[in-house]
Order: sequence, then C-alpha cells, then structure tokens
Amino acid sequence: PLPLLTASLYTHFGKLHRALFAGGMDPKEAAPAVGVPPFKLRETVATAQRIGQQKVEDCLLLIADYNAKG
Repeated sequence: PLPLLTASLYTHFGKLHRALFAGGMDPKEAAPAVGVPPFKLRETVATAQRIGQQKVEDCLLLIADYNAKG
C-alpha cells in the first residue's frame, strides 16, 4: 500500500538528510541524532554525501507530494 511505502521512504531519506549534517559530529552523538546504530553511521553519511543534499531534499519533497495526494 502507498501509505506504507511513503512512510518507509520518508524514514530512509529523513535519515540521509540528517546524516548530511552529522559529518563533523562525534559518532556517539551523531548516530542517535541520525537515527541509525553507531556501526551504520559511516555508511549512512557516505551514502548521503554521494547522493547529495539537493537530491535528498528533492526526494523528500516528492514523497511529501505523493503522501498528500494519497
């Protein structure tokens, strides 16, 4: 169902968005702020940086648009 899909995508891209701003933080503080376990933080930050802030934000906006149309 679409609501489950949009919720999952929003959660994923939300974590990527938060990871973009956690690069310089202490990993022990950054992991809970991003919403990932500490061992996944480096991979999540690398993925977010590879995709880039603009694309991550575009995805979040697109997900919000689909969610509003229901």
